[in-house]
Amino acid sequence: MKREMIDSKIRVILIMIFLIWICLFLTSCSTKDNNLSLTQGGESNQQNEVSIAKKEKKVVGSWDEFNASDLPLISSIPERNIYLYGKKPTGVVLCIEGREHYYDWEYLTTRFILPRMQVSDFDSDGKDELAVILYVGSGTQYSVEELHIIEISGNDYFSDRRYQSNNYISQLNELVKLECNDKTGELMAYVSTNNKQYTVSLKNLQSTLNDTINSNQCIFGNFVHFSVEGQKLTARFGLETRSMKYQRQVVIGAIYADVDYDGEDLILNNLRFNPDVELLNQ
Repeated sequence: MKREMIDSKIRVILIMIFLIWICLFLTSCSTKDNNLSLTQGGESNQQNEVSIAKKEKKVVGSWDEFNASDLPLISSIPERNIYLYGKKPTGVVLCIEGREHYYDWEYLTTRFILPRMQVSDFDSDGKDELAVILYVGSGTQYSVEELHIIEISGNDYFSDRRYQSNNYISQLNELVKLECNDKTGELMAYVSTNNKQYTVSLKNLQSTLNDTINSNQCIFGNFVHFSVEGQKLTARFGLETRSMKYQRQVVIGAIYADVDYDGEDLILNNLRFNPDVELLNQ
């Protein structure tokens, strides 16, 4: 009798284990199917968008053209078969020789300044990279571009090196020094960088502001511009400081620099100063 009861309990336990295994197996299959469906759906949607976009070979030139297209062409290098399409409201699809990749980038402001692209061997490794410059910020006393270096060969194809604002601002704070004083009887700014000192009169600026400037604080990040000259990346940054009475940010001039790319990092080099603040509006 006892043996029969034990055998019965064992059978029940085995049946329960079998049922649990069946449930786990079915759940696993269901999860895999769902994941596969989501992945295939995402790829399919992106491919459909890109296939539509590939028919667009003319870069949009106005808000009307931009709004009329589901996936407008916002920049291109036709001779290299490179096309950049803008998703709405943000995000881009980069197509290179039939291959495409999505980036979660902001790329347009109300000023309608389109992205710029150029191919060159920026790190001198014998292989070309793609520089993408995006205009991402505009407003009163504010104009900011963003630099991306995209690898377009080898195992790192489509990898993105973005020049983060905290990186170039920390470099600028290390490399640029400012002193403002009126020891000569006239308010002057002394800007030091790259073993050179530049002297700028702030007399007219002070009278216009109806405020005094007696600060050694450098402020960067409100005016940022990048460009490509042949194989060389360059940058222009607004140099600002703060007035004493009203705590306004005051533009002193522009810092120019070369941007060296070593395959991993972007580093400022050969800095120089120009007191012409109008250059920041170009």
